[in-house]
Amino acid sequence: MKPSRFSRFGRVALGFSLAAVLACWPLTPSLSASPVPYASEAIALTRILTDLLRRHLPDPLAQASENWGQQREVSGTRRRIRDWRIISEPYQEMRNDGLWRRLTLRVPQKDQLHVGIQNIDFPRRGCLRGVVLTVAERVDVQLEQQQWHNGLRLYACDTRAHCKVGLTLRAEVTSRREQPIGAFLPMYVLKVRILDARLDYGDIVVDHILGLDGKAARVVGDGIREVVRRLKPDFEEQLRRKAEAAVIHVTDNRELRITLDEWLRRAVTP
Repeated sequence: MKPSRFSRFGRVALGFSLAAVLACWPLTPSLSASPVPYASEAIALTRILTDLLRRHLPDPLAQASENWGQQREVSGTRRRIRDWRIISEPYQEMRNDGLWRRLTLRVPQKDQLHVGIQNIDFPRRGCLRGVVLTVAERVDVQLEQQQWHNGLRLYACDTRAHCKVGLTLRAEVTSRREQPIGAFLPMYVLKVRILDARLDYGDIVVDHILGLDGKAARVVGDGIREVVRRLKPDFEEQLRRKAEAAVIHVTDNRELRITLDEWLRRAVTP
């Protein structure tokens, strides 16, 4: 058996939290007297999602580009000497051209990734919906820019910055209960869908601009904010897909199978 990455206490806590929240999903919950509806479910689900996202967060978090790798067709004539004569040969080829930009997001410290659950609802039996709020205290931003003309690179710049990022995901989790042969406790099969995503970020602080200083550096620093704004919809779609993949651990059938017997066995094994 592959050794668990959790400490003994962590496995016990997560196992019982998982059991608590799964136990309520197959049934339609009753009205709660708590001022926060389904508070216990939110706490348990928060712990599960925090652990999964921290362990399976992709690196880089997201990457988008404008005209990166752009080329244009060039035709002309080459002249060379053969047998003491000048020979002209036509050519047609693709060459790098234009302004290339590529923006990369990374989370340097995954332990600073915080997850919260809001607006939990049970629209039907075995289905839970909620809003997942994910906040990264620091996200590193890298902007690569290259200016090409007719196959020649005229300019290259690497800008490093950081900001605080918040990601709001509207998620749906459906579950079904199965009873494996010979098992004392049931198995729960979860299917997670991320319905949509919204990306919010604080002020972008520029840390370093390679090869520039003074006024040129300030211009590039302002430019990175504009590039982030333009690429924001692309980032939101990427993060929606990657968050869904992280939560379900990239399983082939897009399902996560949780066997409670297995969780308890891990919890009591030193």
